[in-house]
Amino acid sequence: MSLLSPVVSLLSIRPSWRYDGNYFFARTSTPLRLLTLFSYERRLLIDKQAKMMRLSVTKWWFLRQVTELSTKRVRGVFYGYKDYGTSWSASPFWMGRTDSVEVFSVSLALTGPAEKIPLFAFVGEGSTETGWKGVILGGDDVLDVRGPQTEDSRNFVDKLCHSLGVDILVV
Repeated sequence: MSLLSPVVSLLSIRPSWRYDGNYFFARTSTPLRLLTLFSYERRLLIDKQAKMMRLSVTKWWFLRQVTELSTKRVRGVFYGYKDYGTSWSASPFWMGRTDSVEVFSVSLALTGPAEKIPLFAFVGEGSTETGWKGVILGGDDVLDVRGPQTEDSRNFVDKLCHSLGVDILVV
């Protein structure tokens, strides 16, 4: 985090989604689909009234796998977090990581038989809290921008859990 860490939305890759109370729809983001030349896409549709969900995964333009199941089989939503260091600093008085990339993963936990279905990932520029000590002794930047993946992923998981009527399971 350095001293200041403003949020810049362009520093995050996340799915586009909407929830209107009855339907929850999520899709691979347009920039990521463009980056893969539209060869990869994930779509999730949850119908709260019908208690059904459909996950469609397209790979290499023509390989499509569709999973349809009842939302009654969903035991919970796995919400995982990992971060990877991207820069470090070392000096005679201070040593540590000064920047990172954050990955929030969202999956479904199913019952009978027990399965884990990966849904989406929120990836973006993170920030590391070094404070004055890191800035002065470690050479860290005063301003460290970060992506909105933390807030976006949490909002996504909250609405997903609400539409499925389940709780969050931390990985």
